[in-house]
Amino acid sequence: MSKKYKQAFSLVEISIVILVVGILISGVSKGIDLYESYNLEVAKNLTRNSIVGRLENVRLWYETTLDDSFVNKENKDGNPITIWQDIKKNSHQNLKYHAYGAQRTDSSLVNYEVNNINKVSGPKYKLDGINNLPTLNFKNEYSSSISQFMVIDHNLKFDHDDFNIFMVIEVNDIPTAINNRLFLIDTCASSISLCANPAAHNQLIFYLIPDGGNWGTVKNGSFTYIDFNNLIKIKRKYLINLERKFNSTYKTYINTKLKKTWYESHGEIDFRPIKIGRHATRNFELGSTYTSVDGDINMSEFIITNGPITDFQKKQIEEYLVKKYNLSNN
Repeated sequence: MSKKYKQAFSLVEISIVILVVGILISGVSKGIDLYESYNLEVAKNLTRNSIVGRLENVRLWYETTLDDSFVNKENKDGNPITIWQDIKKNSHQNLKYHAYGAQRTDSSLVNYEVNNINKVSGPKYKLDGINNLPTLNFKNEYSSSISQFMVIDHNLKFDHDDFNIFMVIEVNDIPTAINNRLFLIDTCASSISLCANPAAHNQLIFYLIPDGGNWGTVKNGSFTYIDFNNLIKIKRKYLINLERKFNSTYKTYINTKLKKTWYESHGEIDFRPIKIGRHATRNFELGSTYTSVDGDINMSEFIITNGPITDFQKKQIEEYLVKKYNLSNN
């Protein structure tokens, strides 16, 4: 009799252990969900209270935590984004410069993919991205015929003036072949998606070169490389800042640290429609052609200021981005 009671008691013990483990797992899962919700709310509050929303010289501001950044509730995990909305709140807020996802149905629009690619769209919304916050994933897979990018409203124009471009990015994969570039922004003509002849346009292009880990610009077919000596690494988050002082200098910063200064000689830049994340790789020596190399980046924030901003204002923008994406310990 006692043996039967002992066996029954053992089964009860096992049941209790299973129940307790289930409760613990459920509690941990809910705790993680609560932390992620809290983290997102903190990021939203930082965004709403940021100086970016008040600076008069902010021309456009894209980010990924607010519902107002997207349309039609597209901010769902895995969804392709058709419009990334300009959320600036200064006196120019009625003039919005939204970005539009790539498409291959209407060739008259600036976001048309002219190459023979089958799977064309805007980037995909990723719920758990940079600093465990939402991000946009821009992916190019030549072998799978995938092209994902966004194009800023073509009405955005710059005069002879200063500007700053801030980008928060994470590189998931970069090309490894010599001479292939991973494009972040590309200001090519609307009739082509990649610059086969940069000398025909007074353009600014910002890209990553894998052989040596370089970033660079191109103007009138003449390249200026910024050698970062492999500072850009896979699965790391970065605040990239390209600063132009008109008729003076370009400066490039990584995580607020100055990495390169060179003479500014563009004059008035012909800012054709700006393509964000248009990083289908190509070989400059071969012209505007796809290669068999893939590229993959996340981008969570994109800000352009046009006109002079003070060092203090720039520092405030940087502090906001550093805090929001926890870049201080990167």
